[in-house]
Amino acid sequence: MGVRECVSDGTPTDPHTHTPTHNAPVTSARNDAPVEGVNTLDGAIMGTPHFMAPEQAEGKVAELDARTDIYALGGILYEILSLQRTVDAPMLMALLYRVRTGDLDPLPTDADSAARPHCPNGRIPDSLAAVTMKALALSPDDRYENVKDLQA
Repeated sequence: MGVRECVSDGTPTDPHTHTPTHNAPVTSARNDAPVEGVNTLDGAIMGTPHFMAPEQAEGKVAELDARTDIYALGGILYEILSLQRTVDAPMLMALLYRVRTGDLDPLPTDADSAARPHCPNGRIPDSLAAVTMKALALSPDDRYENVKDLQA
């Protein structure tokens, strides 16, 4: 069972496509759809756009592997540390373009004046920022191979 199944609203889904198996309302995302309210896309690409690896945002299903999941973990770490998303855009296609090209918003540094009370000494530790950004590398070859490598 994956994360998606653990947090679903209980609507039965097909185990292969993760789409509803009965007449539940399904929200579709159009090219010109605003990003707000878009959580998971089904079809050529599937996932939450803000946490998609570039290869996933391009629909390169054959290239998805553990490093794709490492990217999503990096996105979660980024959001926990900065309290903001790795990338944002007003329209879905612009958001996906930014993901595919690795145009991420930089993590705030010590030079930033805003204190982060949830972080040690109110700042994002450089070492944790480095781990996070490596997990979010554009190329899968530049990411950690697996979670054990990320933890080391």
